[in-house]
Amino acid sequence: MADDALPPPADVRDETLATYEAHADRYAERTSGGRSTLVAELVDLTAAGSRVLELGSGPGRDAADLERAGLVVDRTDGAAAFVERFRRKGFEARLLNFYDTAFYDADFSEPYDAVFANAVLLHVDRDRLAGVPRSAPGHACRRRSRGVVQER
Repeated sequence: MADDALPPPADVRDETLATYEAHADRYAERTSGGRSTLVAELVDLTAAGSRVLELGSGPGRDAADLERAGLVVDRTDGAAAFVERFRRKGFEARLLNFYDTAFYDADFSEPYDAVFANAVLLHVDRDRLAGVPRSAPGHACRRRSRGVVQER
């Protein structure tokens, strides 16, 4: 296995999360206001009123665009700073971290029509990556007929 194929050590993951925690406002200010092509693709695949679980909501650009298109978004992020930003703005949001067992045990009893993960799975070790779509959020989506799991 080549060195670049090895999962990042825990300290790199911790450093990445700590950076998001310390600079969430700055990151949000620097995030492009343009609509992601992935958002457009998901909107085309779902009907208005569809429930979407967004993994890694970050500053909220994609969630806002999905909601403007008529979808209902469950915002989640691994950085408490992003979750708190949402709550201060009046949005519900949940703290979910791929490296916390709570992610795999979380209650997703209500089914979703789609799971949206834009630019978040790159932070997941390859050995864990296969388990993400099979996790509780993935199962919640698959209970719906024609549920969509969109990840890049």
